[in-house]
Amino acid sequence: MKKRPNATPSGPAGHSRQAFQGGTYSLMLTAAVLALLIVLNLLVSALPTNLTQYDISASKLYSVTSNTKVVVNALEQDVTIYWIVQSGEEDAVIENLLGKYESLSDHITVVKKNPDVYPTFAEQYTDETVKNNSLVVECGERSRFISYDDIYLSEPDMYTYSYNTSFDGEGAITSAIDYVVNAEQPQLYRLEGHGESELPSTFQDQLEKANMELHDLSLLTVDAIPEDAACLLIYAPTSDISGEERDMLADYVTGGGKLLVMAGPVDGASLDNLYSLLSKYGVTANEGIVIESDREHYAFQAPFALCLTDHTPGYGSAAKYIATILKEVIRDSSVYNIRSVTVAEIMGRHAGWLAGAACLAGGDDCEGPDLILLPEVPFDPDRFLTRVDELQRVKPNVIIAASEGVKTADGTYLCDLVSTAGQLDAFGHKAILSGTSRYLSDLIHDNLNCKSRAIEFSTLQRCASHLASRTDVNEAYAVGGAAASAAFAGETGRMISLKRISDYPYQCITESVDVQQVANLEKKVPLDWITPDGMQVTAAFEEYARPLILDEVTPVYVNGTPRHICL
Repeated sequence: MKKRPNATPSGPAGHSRQAFQGGTYSLMLTAAVLALLIVLNLLVSALPTNLTQYDISASKLYSVTSNTKVVVNALEQDVTIYWIVQSGEEDAVIENLLGKYESLSDHITVVKKNPDVYPTFAEQYTDETVKNNSLVVECGERSRFISYDDIYLSEPDMYTYSYNTSFDGEGAITSAIDYVVNAEQPQLYRLEGHGESELPSTFQDQLEKANMELHDLSLLTVDAIPEDAACLLIYAPTSDISGEERDMLADYVTGGGKLLVMAGPVDGASLDNLYSLLSKYGVTANEGIVIESDREHYAFQAPFALCLTDHTPGYGSAAKYIATILKEVIRDSSVYNIRSVTVAEIMGRHAGWLAGAACLAGGDDCEGPDLILLPEVPFDPDRFLTRVDELQRVKPNVIIAASEGVKTADGTYLCDLVSTAGQLDAFGHKAILSGTSRYLSDLIHDNLNCKSRAIEFSTLQRCASHLASRTDVNEAYAVGGAAASAAFAGETGRMISLKRISDYPYQCITESVDVQQVANLEKKVPLDWITPDGMQVTAAFEEYARPLILDEVTPVYVNGTPRHICL
C-alpha cells in the first residue's frame, strides 16, 4: 500500500504534530479576533461617552426625553451652554447630560468656564451666588442662568421631616433653551379684583420653568381679554365675578380660549356668576372638605393644615421676647473685636417655632442671628462646624439660636451629650433639656479654637409679660371669649382655634374644632420654611411670625416694677 504524501504519522510524534498544527490555527484565529476587537475598541473609545453609555439607572439620569429631542431638533439658531465649574469639580451626571445635548444638534456648543480663571464671568448673567456646576444658556442677546440648586432639587418630605433630592438637569436645560431661542413666550393672565389668593411660590416656579409669562388682569378695565392670552387663570376668588365679566369669559372660551379655575374657601360668599359659567361645561361646585388620602397627590407634596390652628395664644409674646432679647445680645457682642461665638438656647422640644422666632431680630439695624438650629432637622456636627468657620472668616462675632430639642441623626438630644439628667415627666417627655447651648459652645471652642459662650433664655421666654405683644393679648381675649360662649352654649369636647384669613393686612378669627383632632398632636415647622442646610429659616417663616409680635402693651408700674394681678 502506497503511503499518502501528506498523511500524518501515527504514534506520539504524529499526535504532537497534529496538535501543533491545530494550535497554530487556533492561535491565528484568536489573534485575528483580538485584532478585530482592538480595532473596535479603538473606534468605540474615539466616540463620545454619550453615544456609548447605556442608561441602566433607575432614574434614567443619562437619558433625554422625546420633549427635549423635539426642542433641540427644531433649533435653527446657535445656542451656547456655559458650564461654570472649577477644574476637578465636574459633576459626572451633568457632564454626560451636556454631552447628550451636543450630540443631538450642531447648533449646541458647551463651553467650560472655570471661575478661578474667569471670576467675573457669571456676574453679567446673575446676581446670585454661583455654585460649581451651574450653567448659563445663551442665544444672541437672550440668556438664562441655571443654578446648581435648580439642577439638583431638594424637596421636603412632610412625613419624615427630611429632604428628598432629585435630578432635574434636563428639565432646566431644555426650558432654558426654549426660552432663549423664542422671544415670544406663552402669556398667562391671572384674574384680579375678587379677593383672589396669592399663587404659591411652587406654582409660580413651575410657570417660570414652562416659560409662561404671568400678568394680572382686571376685566373691569378692559373691553375684552387680550388676544395674546394663552390661558386665563382664576385662582381661589373669595367674591363673585360680575355678569359682564361672566359674559366676557364666556366669549373668550367660545372663541377657543383656555380657562383654568382653582377653587378655595369662600367663607359664606356666593359665586353664582362664576359657577353658572362653569356649569355650561359640566362643572359644578359642592360645599364640603376634600381630603386626599394619598400623599403622592397632595398639592406641592404638602398637607394643607396641621393641628387645626394657625398658632396658639402666648406664642406671639414669647416670640417678641426672644426677638428682642436676642437683638440685644447681638448688639452687646458687636462691641468686642475678638473672635467669638454666642449660642442662645431657646425652648422647643420637638418643634422649632420659638427658636425660629429668632429671625424676627433682623431688621434695618440688625442682621439677626447667623444660624438657627431647629429640632425638625437632624444636627450634623461636621457641617455645622464648617459653616461656623466660614462665618468666622467674614465677621468677628457669630450669633447662633438653637432649640433645646436639637438632636443628632440617631435621635440623641445634644443636651444628653453633656448631661445625663434624663428624668421623664407625666407625659413621658424629658423633663429637663438644658445643655444644648453648652454642648454647641464646647464643640465650637474645642474644634475652632475661639471664644464661645452659652446663654439659656430659660423660663423667661414664657413669663416676660413686660414684652407682651398687643396682637397676642387681643387674640388671647378673643379665644377666651369664644371659649366662654361655647361653654354657655353647652358645647363640650371642643377647642377654640385661631384661623388666619389674611396676611396683608393680618386678620385672624376664632373657630371651634373637635379637641380629639388636636390632642397629643404636634405642629412642626414646615420643612420648606427651613433652609436646605437646616441652619436657618426662610422668609416664609418671618412672614408668618412677624404679624404676631406687632404692637405693644405698656404694663402698669408701681414703685418702678410692673404690677401683677394676684388671685
